[in-house]
Amino acid sequence: MKKMIDVKELENFLWYLQDKSDDAYKAETKRAVERYLEELND
Repeated sequence: MKKMIDVKELENFLWYLQDKSDDAYKAETKRAVERYLEELND
C-alpha cells in the first residue's frame, strides 16, 4: 500500500527525530537530515 505524505510533515518528523537523538550524534544526524531534504527538493 502506498501513501502520499506532505513534504513539510516529513521534514518536521525528521527534525523531531534529530532532536531526540543522543547528543553524541546530533551533528551527524543534522547533516544527514539536511542532505536528505536537499536531495528531496532537487
